[in-house]
Amino acid sequence: MTILTETQDNDFITRFKSGDSTAFGELYDRYAERIYRFVYYKIFNKEMTEDIVSDVFYKALEKIDSYDAEKGPFSAWLYRIARNTVIDRYRTKKETLDIEDVFDLGVNERTEEKLDAEAMLEKVSQYLEK
Repeated sequence: MTILTETQDNDFITRFKSGDSTAFGELYDRYAERIYRFVYYKIFNKEMTEDIVSDVFYKALEKIDSYDAEKGPFSAWLYRIARNTVIDRYRTKKETLDIEDVFDLGVNERTEEKLDAEAMLEKVSQYLEK
């Protein structure tokens, strides 16, 4: 069955390169759900997954001439594009947060004293257990 699928994929690619624009739509229909699941289980965000899947198929459409059936099946080529697109998204979308928003210590919290008291209580608990 895999060989038949690869042959069908290659037929669609040949048709697309010959001017049949619907042939790429057939490839999209065949792989969109699989690529969606692949991406979703890497990032767990519906909206971002939809954007990435769109990017994957756009890149595949743009680079279809670079696909070489001798190097592997179309599906592997498409999954590689998806993986690289996810990686690129993480690289370019690094979020930075202000340290004050993340690590909010008030001036009057007396953190050092609280930590010392907790350490002392731990020692007392250990002593009582003995």
